[in-house]
Amino acid sequence: MESRASKSRSSLPDPAIVVFGAGLDRTGRPSAGLEARLQQALVRARRYPEALVIVSGGAVSHPKPEADAMAEWLTAHGVTQARIVREPEARYTLDNAEKVADLVRSRGLRRVELVTEVYHMPRSAALLRAAFTARNLQVELLESPAPDAAPSSPRAASERNKLVRDQRDQAAVHRRFVRCTNGVLPEVEDPSSRNPFANRWASK
Repeated sequence: MESRASKSRSSLPDPAIVVFGAGLDRTGRPSAGLEARLQQALVRARRYPEALVIVSGGAVSHPKPEADAMAEWLTAHGVTQARIVREPEARYTLDNAEKVADLVRSRGLRRVELVTEVYHMPRSAALLRAAFTARNLQVELLESPAPDAAPSSPRAASERNKLVRDQRDQAAVHRRFVRCTNGVLPEVEDPSSRNPFANRWASK
């Protein structure tokens, strides 16, 4: 007999699959790291045939937004356009988390499965959870790591340092939001304006 827990899990809606961008090559196609993420997203999209696939990434290493390149790759591999939601503006991981959280809120989603590489997952998941919390969203966040496209040890250490910085910046943004009496987020400084290497963050 099927257990009560199994029945409960089977009745849950398919999670929306979220893919954080990485970078494009000079031809505008996904880099090796981004393709690894997309391969994992494709596996999960086939596992959850009703799930939306949210692709997040702006024009960072190429004039084409990473979200557009990801959508093209997914449709070429059988995912229908109707399932794909593009977020074409984020330029670094903290930006990915904030903009995806806004999409999750606007669409009323309650389950999300995050796809990124192994080295990148701890930071990405921490920032996305914090973005959900700041918006008072009760969202179940699942993690589906893709194999690293390159040796991960040096990058993992770098990610830990970036996480400390990003959580500080994220907390500052949220404090400003709380202080804003009309609930509208005031303009905040774009980290890329003060950091010449900001375009290589997170997804990079």
